[in-house]
Amino acid sequence: MKMIGCLTVSLLLFIQAVAFGDVVLFDAAGKRDVSCEMAATGGFDGKFSENDGVLTIQFKKDGVERRMVAVKMKPVEKLLEQKGLDIEASVKLSEGQTARPCVMFVEKDGGTWCRIGMPFPQNGFEKARLNLFNLRQAAFSHDGNGKIDWADVDEMFIGMVVEGKGDGVLSIRRIAMTDQKFVPTKPLVIKVPKAKEVSRSADPAAKVSVEDTEFDGEHVLKETFKFPLGRHMYFTPSFRMPDLDYASYSGIRLTYKATIPRPIAGLLVTVSEGGGQFVAPAPKETSEWLSIDLKFKDFAVASWAKKKGDNPQLDVAGITSMMIGCHGTANAGNGEGEILIRKIELIP
Repeated sequence: MKMIGCLTVSLLLFIQAVAFGDVVLFDAAGKRDVSCEMAATGGFDGKFSENDGVLTIQFKKDGVERRMVAVKMKPVEKLLEQKGLDIEASVKLSEGQTARPCVMFVEKDGGTWCRIGMPFPQNGFEKARLNLFNLRQAAFSHDGNGKIDWADVDEMFIGMVVEGKGDGVLSIRRIAMTDQKFVPTKPLVIKVPKAKEVSRSADPAAKVSVEDTEFDGEHVLKETFKFPLGRHMYFTPSFRMPDLDYASYSGIRLTYKATIPRPIAGLLVTVSEGGGQFVAPAPKETSEWLSIDLKFKDFAVASWAKKKGDNPQLDVAGITSMMIGCHGTANAGNGEGEILIRKIELIP
């Protein structure tokens, strides 16, 4: 990691605000001088300054890949476990760029744990909350026991990860850890993938297609298949899920129509994470648009893709892809089926 700036800033570290259960890491009103550095990955230019108590990072990105712009600080005393981290900041981006709040904790032995939040709005100063439970271990981390040891955290990086080319400005007014975890108040819509973004995995004997269509001016994904009769078949088209804070939500709401060859009972819906593939209760056939809630707690590890390790539970924070398809033995009609996917949402 390349350090591209160093500045002594006014930080208010680890002052308990008892009424709110907060541990303030930085506040524009703080008057204590603590050494602080700005860090960024390579391929990134930036300037770090403090104006009127606000940390301002001006940056230029020449590539579309993800880079982190963050304040680096060292705890002045041992950390205790916290449930959330609040960052009050504003961000100005070039067209095509997105920014997400992020935090990374580095232990003395090299263990590195992180969380990336939802895309940050560009409406002036906004407060974003990151959940600190079930932190993800970084790919380059070296950790012996597989979990964060809060008392051993030696460095913290707090800021944004930015994707896309262009110039931008990040301004930070306040950072605090809290004993309150983030709980969303409304569903979050996930963009239905285009046909070109979906795999066509299927039994060689099945005839399948994936294409784009519309309903009421909205993009709809259309999947069609034909299974030979009397043989177990599968059609498992999958797509990558966006990088979101899935652990803060309870499940996925799917709006769809489906025609399923009999006697197959329902659709096959799965999500995948680093340790395995997990199956939802099968959505039923429907000739009308139907919205169903698939709770993460009801997903079970697939029998054909046993989860690695001792924990058979879905690691919601690690979800990377989703599959909506069908499998089973068709014994009636011509074995034809159709699935129309209109909307995918994360539900609180």
